[in-house]
This record gives sequence, C-alpha cells and structure tokens, in this order.
Amino acid sequence: MRQQPKSFESRQYMLRSDFEAFYYSDEDLKAVAPHRHDFCELLFFMEGDVTYMIGETAYKLVSGDLLIIPSSTPHHPVFSGTARYRRVVLWLTADFVRSLPQGEKLAEALALEKAESTQGRLYRFRASDGDPIMECAMSIAEEFSYQRPFGDTMTTLLVTRLLILISRMAPAADGSGSSDSASQKLVQQVVAFIDENLSLDLTLDFIADHFFISKFYLSRVFRRHMGITPHSYISQRRLFRARQLLYDGHSPSDVYRMCGYGDYSVFYRAFKERYNVSPRQLLPRGGQR
Repeated sequence: MRQQPKSFESRQYMLRSDFEAFYYSDEDLKAVAPHRHDFCELLFFMEGDVTYMIGETAYKLVSGDLLIIPSSTPHHPVFSGTARYRRVVLWLTADFVRSLPQGEKLAEALALEKAESTQGRLYRFRASDGDPIMECAMSIAEEFSYQRPFGDTMTTLLVTRLLILISRMAPAADGSGSSDSASQKLVQQVVAFIDENLSLDLTLDFIADHFFISKFYLSRVFRRHMGITPHSYISQRRLFRARQLLYDGHSPSDVYRMCGYGDYSVFYRAFKERYNVSPRQLLPRGGQR
C-alpha cells in the first residue's frame, strides 16, 4: 500500500526518542514562523514553490532537493504562491543516529548536529542518484505510518540505508555553496531588516535607499533568491505578525498600525483573505487588552 499524505503536524517536538517520519502534501499554505528543535531534520522536497530559510541562508528548492537541518538551527519555509507543497520529513535524534552501525561517522559526514555556522546543507542529486534516495525516504514514511509487524526494525534498517546513500552521493550533490554569495548575503540582510521593521512604511524605494542600491536590482535579486517579490514577502510577514499579536490579545485597531498598515480596511481584507477569519475572531475568549 502506497503511503498517503497525512494532515500537517504542527508540533515541533518529537513524541519518540529515536525518529519520526511524515509524508505531507499541503494545498492550504499558511505562513510558518522561524523555529528550531533539539533534533535533526531531513526534508526531501518533491513539489511546490518554496524558498527555505535555514539560519540566515535562503535556499530556493527544486524537486528532488534534500535539506539537512542540524539540531538547534532556526528554519522556516517561505511560500511564493499557492502551489501544492509536497515533501517527506524525517526527524532524527543524535543518540539514535549514533546507535546505528557506524553512526558516529554518518552523523559527522552529514553534519546532523549543530555546527559553528547556523546553516544547513542542500543536496541536489542527479535523477539516477536521487530517485533511490527519495524512494527510500518514502518507504520510511510508509513504514512509520502503517505500523506494520517489525516496523521499527525495518525502519531502522531503511534509515541506515538512507544515510549511507546520502553520504555516498553527497560530495557530488552539495549545493550549499553559492557562486552568488554577495547577492545572497544582501538578500539575507534585507530579510532581517524587513522582519525587524514591519511597522514602518516598507516601500521598495525605502528599502533600496537604506542599502544604497537601486530598487530594480533589489527586486531582481530578492526574487531570484527568495522566489517571491519583496512586496509579497512583506505582506506575508505582516499578516503572520498580526496573527501573533491578535492571539496575544492586542486589539485589531492597534495591530494594523503595529504591522505597518495605514488603513484598517486594507488590513482587514488582506487578513480575511489570508486566514479566512476576521481579525476580531482570533482574539482570545474574554475580549482584548
């Protein structure tokens, strides 16, 4: 029986002490806040229009990519549109990996634990190399989901095989380096500036002037690295911040100003379109502060 995608699991902690595996296929995409956890995450990307932020590095994903996110490293996806987001996610604890045959070498080879830098690793495999890896990842998610007899033993064997396959193919597929590091660093700085100044009037001219570059260059490199326009990114981050503030009990009349909207009706329409509820409906029961 082929694994069916499961409903997105929003928790960011493990229920087990060794590994967990999930196959997701999401169409109702919502902004995801940067987060981190105390285990390693392997993300096998299959479909979507996604730029993934790991630490301060942006990775524009293509089908077949593998992201390795070390423990304690902040990360989150940024969606460029409404395309279906399909992937396999594997969570692994360091103790579990070290318990595998040659586990210490595997953990070291693939940098599964947090390194000095706050970057993950992107591996972009040739189809002949990547197909067996993706099939193995799918098999792990399938075994984990259906809980068959001897499933844990089979999954442990599959995880061992998967890590060996990746370590063998990794040197030829390492895409973590960038031939465009200067523009990538610029985009990272722009993203940080936006996130820290959502209450300001973040026009393209304003941001470009702050970094002493032309707005045309800014727009071009931002879209190339993030897969999304600066305007769309700002809108996503403002709405996500607004939702957080509403959950905390701030009144909608305060929230729209705190998130850089000059007009409440514009904020209301954008929020309702994004989350299918009005801002007031997200206030905690009992009113607002």
